[in-house]
Amino acid sequence: MSNRIFYMDAMRGILMMLGLVYHAAKTFSTKQDWIIHAEDTTFVADVIVQAVHIFRMPTFFIISGFFAAMTLHKYGGRKFLKVRLRRIMIPLFVTALTLNSLQAYLLTKTGWIDFEFSRYLLGGGWVTHLWFLFNIVFYFLFYALLFWLFRSKIESLIKKIDDFLDRIPFTLVLLLLLPGLIILLLAIGKIYPITHIVKTELLFKYLPFFLFGVLLQYNANLLRKFSTYPPFISLFISLLGGVILYKIHYHDSFIWTIIKAYILGVSMWFSSSFCFFIFKQFANQSSKLFRYLSEISYTVYLFHHILILAVGILLIDYGIGGVGGMTIQIIVAATIAIMIDKFLISKIPLLGLLFNGKKRN
Repeated sequence: MSNRIFYMDAMRGILMMLGLVYHAAKTFSTKQDWIIHAEDTTFVADVIVQAVHIFRMPTFFIISGFFAAMTLHKYGGRKFLKVRLRRIMIPLFVTALTLNSLQAYLLTKTGWIDFEFSRYLLGGGWVTHLWFLFNIVFYFLFYALLFWLFRSKIESLIKKIDDFLDRIPFTLVLLLLLPGLIILLLAIGKIYPITHIVKTELLFKYLPFFLFGVLLQYNANLLRKFSTYPPFISLFISLLGGVILYKIHYHDSFIWTIIKAYILGVSMWFSSSFCFFIFKQFANQSSKLFRYLSEISYTVYLFHHILILAVGILLIDYGIGGVGGMTIQIIVAATIAIMIDKFLISKIPLLGLLFNGKKRN
């Protein structure tokens, strides 16, 4: 396969930029469980939060696994880690030191958090929206190490897994096998919990999606099945799962925790399949718009969090909430982030390296 797969590039960029919409919706959600939260909330925000949460990160990690496998085979382990980790680690720590420190100062001064340096540093308060970059670093290191140590065995194992999956109806793979894997790994994360800078729950929760992306790179037939699964079935199951999760979210017993994990897993896999179908159908060609959105998505994601918080605090202080407040928050934060990319990140090589892991001009 060629390096540029148009619909996956487009999908990756859109999914990253949806983080801005997701966090804006969290501000005005009726659950009021985010860092900042408005008094004037809206059920629309709840719907957005629930929907975006179900498909966004699972699909993103599938794409990450797909391109990781492609790049690793193209460059080999050493160059793969050098290229990929530079692209991730530099923006991660620069953003943490600058934007997230400024964000902590803003939240402290406006009374939304009580700042303690030890808790901020050792407890991972500086991570916030950068958690997924830590996940990717661990996945890359894990996969590259296995590839280096056991390349022939891994390729043989992947072939056996592919053959096994090819013999099972694909609906059962999405409905039982893959959600079951999530439950198993979440259980391991509960047994060996880490809740500071890296959270084992998140690490294990999304690992199956990354590994599935690796399988998709190896098996064109599996990719075809996943990206052409009947979209109405995928959409129906995803929506049904989202509604059920919303209705039962307050149940906290052991049995209900397993039930919720299963329903969430099913919804994640089917909604990811739906995303692949939609983007393959409508974005599988060269597009200046999608290429531009893909190019700026990293900047928008890194800068959006502090912008969403700053705009959200102003809106809350002035009593502007509901759908109108959420819309203003999205538009203002997105516009500022895009302007930052246009006039700073893409124009100044040093800033491109610091916030994108590469020189952009």
